[in-house]
Amino acid sequence: SWLILILMSQRCCLLSIKMQQAGNVTEGGGLHLSCKVDGVQGQLSVTWQLKSARMASFTEIISISQEGVTEIAEEFVSRKVRVMRPATDNFTLELDEVTLSDSGVYQCAVSERKPNSKSHNQAQTTTVTVISVGKILRHRCHDTYWMKVIFVYSFL
Repeated sequence: SWLILILMSQRCCLLSIKMQQAGNVTEGGGLHLSCKVDGVQGQLSVTWQLKSARMASFTEIISISQEGVTEIAEEFVSRKVRVMRPATDNFTLELDEVTLSDSGVYQCAVSERKPNSKSHNQAQTTTVTVISVGKILRHRCHDTYWMKVIFVYSFL
């Protein structure tokens, strides 16, 4: 009987999530995150969440139910946000025209409903930093200036 309990314990926890590491995104650009789920034995629903510097906890962005129905959180309804399922084991979050306030920790929360009506939940996070366009332009201008100075100096 112990062997059966151990096998059941291992079988219940096979669901795992791998999330692509996002890193830096340019202000005004697009954010694309991917969440790959392994060990699926039932129907999946996925909720994408964000915890930014101004939030104490995760807040929902968008979700897709086991039936494929998409729900966008009120705060993101006016934003260009989508959840896609390009494969049965892969979910993506797409957010266009990102702003500095979109920086933070993004979470892919997966809920699996198995045939025996039990559910299993797993989540994975990644940190996203939105970089100001102004900072990028200042760095580029600064780099170009030094390249010109070095180029002119080499001919003197």
